[in-house]
Amino acid sequence: MKKIFTILLTIILFVLNSVYTYASDNPVYYGTDNVQSIYYNMSFKDIKNSFAKNDIMKMTALSVIRGGGSQKFYPKSYLKREEAIAYIVRLMGLEEQVQKTPISSSTAVGGSNPPTANSNQTGQNNASSQSGPKVDSWAQGIVDVAAKNNLLRKEDMALDFTANATREEVAYWIAKGLNLAPIYGKDLQKVYAFSDVKSFNTDYMPYIEAVLKSGIMTGYNDSKFGPKDNITREQMASVLSRAFNLGYSLMGYSIINATVQDILYEEVDGKNSIKKTFVLLNNKGQNEYIVVQRTYSSKGIVHNSDFLTISNGVPSFSDSIEKGDNVNFYISGQNVIFAEKNPVFQSTLYGEIKDISASNITLTSESGVEYVFSYNPNTKIYINDYPASIKDLRYGQTVTVYLNGNTAYAINVDYEDLGSGKIDTGSRQVTGSIMAIDKQDNGINIKLDNGQFYSIAYDVPVIKNGNAVPLSSIKEGDYVNLYFDDPYTNVPIKVLVENGYHKVYYIIRGNLGSLLASNNSISINNVEKYYQGTWQSANNFAYYPLDEAKIYYNGFEVSKEDLKNYKGNQIYATVEKHFGTDSITFINITPSFTMSYSGIASFDTQSMILTLNDGRKVTVNDGTIILKDGMKIPYTSLIGNKQVYVSFSQTDRSLYANFISVIDSVYPEYYYAKGFITSATSNSITIGNLYTSWWYQAYGYYAIQNNQWNIVAGTKTFYVGDKTYIVDNRDKDSKVIPYTELLDVKYGKSKYTSAHVYVVSQGDNAIAINIMNSTGQERVSTADVVSIDGTKLTLNNVNDWNELNGVWNLNTSLDTVDVSKTVIIKNGQAVNISSINPGDSLYIIRNGSSAVIVTVK
Repeated sequence: MKKIFTILLTIILFVLNSVYTYASDNPVYYGTDNVQSIYYNMSFKDIKNSFAKNDIMKMTALSVIRGGGSQKFYPKSYLKREEAIAYIVRLMGLEEQVQKTPISSSTAVGGSNPPTANSNQTGQNNASSQSGPKVDSWAQGIVDVAAKNNLLRKEDMALDFTANATREEVAYWIAKGLNLAPIYGKDLQKVYAFSDVKSFNTDYMPYIEAVLKSGIMTGYNDSKFGPKDNITREQMASVLSRAFNLGYSLMGYSIINATVQDILYEEVDGKNSIKKTFVLLNNKGQNEYIVVQRTYSSKGIVHNSDFLTISNGVPSFSDSIEKGDNVNFYISGQNVIFAEKNPVFQSTLYGEIKDISASNITLTSESGVEYVFSYNPNTKIYINDYPASIKDLRYGQTVTVYLNGNTAYAINVDYEDLGSGKIDTGSRQVTGSIMAIDKQDNGINIKLDNGQFYSIAYDVPVIKNGNAVPLSSIKEGDYVNLYFDDPYTNVPIKVLVENGYHKVYYIIRGNLGSLLASNNSISINNVEKYYQGTWQSANNFAYYPLDEAKIYYNGFEVSKEDLKNYKGNQIYATVEKHFGTDSITFINITPSFTMSYSGIASFDTQSMILTLNDGRKVTVNDGTIILKDGMKIPYTSLIGNKQVYVSFSQTDRSLYANFISVIDSVYPEYYYAKGFITSATSNSITIGNLYTSWWYQAYGYYAIQNNQWNIVAGTKTFYVGDKTYIVDNRDKDSKVIPYTELLDVKYGKSKYTSAHVYVVSQGDNAIAINIMNSTGQERVSTADVVSIDGTKLTLNNVNDWNELNGVWNLNTSLDTVDVSKTVIIKNGQAVNISSINPGDSLYIIRNGSSAVIVTVK
């Protein structure tokens, strides 16, 4: 045996290079002395046929997951909640906290899997007897640490952690563990692409969207996500491998991507040892070095400081790494723990986009095989060979991908030609916020925040909250999704309008307190809310979460981390209600001394100056919060003369606008009329109002024009159908009238002098009719809904139309309105009070505090 070993060592030394001396200022890393133990732990006996065997071995080598004992992993077994939490806690770099948690010795280990990994036991017999969540004793410390580090919410502690984890729970916990920012509103695209979206826990959806967009998890091939499905241990290993690529630094790892330029061997005198040096060339063109060492005896290797990799599907030492390989080296401190080869070749893929994250795309080929590749800002995008951008990539598109290694250097979107340049509806979509609206004879032109213009005709379907709405309901500030059947046109065939997610719930101002990075929130002192031209004290101290908030100081955007430099400064902020939580979405840091103005003003986009009627000139910048109809709008919407409320500050140089509320509004989508019924047919009524001057007699009716009732000569005929809502409010109790009864003589020809009606219509088609005795005292108001109590609406930001001056006046005395005898219109149809929500903007025709007609804008 000794002779054989001597010959082997001689052969090895024969191929040794000359001793290499590397520069002292270049980084040098070493293998790990734990390599034999890691090799043993990776060598599972039951993963040969697992699709995730490489992920299982990699995550084991990097100490994220562990087996079930006896070199078995049980890849097909379902994962318990406590196991999932254990893996994610390790991924967060918190295992040391678990080990130091003073509970049972089994808990202190914090790493071995529970008995269910290698047995048929339920594990409940091992559940902790302590009060609190139901959890096996080995995992008690893990759950405690997870709760202390905000991975688990208070309500999560009621879960049975010995039960199997679901896919949505795993996605939610991974998002929180990696501190992925939850995604809301119009950006919630991927979860809504799944056919089982209604099965999701809505609290989890913003976090699941972040996980999907990060490429950590995907759905099934049948367009489902399976949120309530259990997840197997091998599936979790695959998920953790992708999560680790984003969160490796939490465990103290770093990654070097480099090409092996050379491998040098050196004999260590008198020790029968061989030192091997990997000479690396990193992406910056600099050399780095990795040194490993083996000591031999007649019995074989007695000491091995090395690192692990995977070769041909089995664990391997560094011998598998060869000169010319491009490798990712996973480093803890100065020690290389694991290495992963990267393929270096050019290739072409063809298939359908299954998933898009911030840096990766999942592609499904025609044969059903999934490929994941990366892209970057240098990747060229084409649509049918025409230049495009990354933003034009969408789920479901068919693409040809040109790869260099695993990175796309070009992607061509291949729209199927359906004839006349047409493509599948929805395979091209554009999403954005409306910056400007220009009315045309045949529709409107809109400008989105991507800088592009799009033309929408009157006959294009406009969908909001699942219902068709008129084109006129689209407002500046709305978030829309445009669908096309042509790869190049700017004319969409369908428009989806977001339903109120980005509606500003209220405006606040106060003094900035602290930034709480742990839960992404800020504290504000001396909080005031904007209320009908005034600022009313709300809280001495309050916390608000930041939801992708943009932050400005003196018109320049600053980062969230910079907020600590402005502690104590006055801020103005928009507050939106996201999934029931008041969240700040925009902050303007301003001087503390402010003034205000309410009235007519004119704006010039070239100078960015808002000129008040009294001659003062106020500068508008990108930090100015501009609000109209509860939506944040661009400064271009101020063009021309507008009635506004302005809060501004004075500095040594000028006056600067902090907050602007655009008060004037136009509501052209409905026609409002009142008068007596003069005749009725089988499908219509005609209204008019007899009035007499001293020298002639004429018929007429009243219509809302310029926000006030004006007499219109002649009569007006409205068509009445089975969708027309009709209510008789002439008596104490309201009575809904079938349209056929209205067209009967009871309310028609023989009774017309006693039936006074208020009509809301689109064109000549009556949406709703309120039969009510007229007082002649109705006026028009606008307001925002604060709350609903029975038939009473609590309002703020109430504005009354001033018929004499032709402007809106703030009404600070009216705070409630009764809608018990009101017709309510929303999205082109009559609704009941349950369809009104806090935050809705209303157009009200009222008699005192009683509403006759309410339109939800």
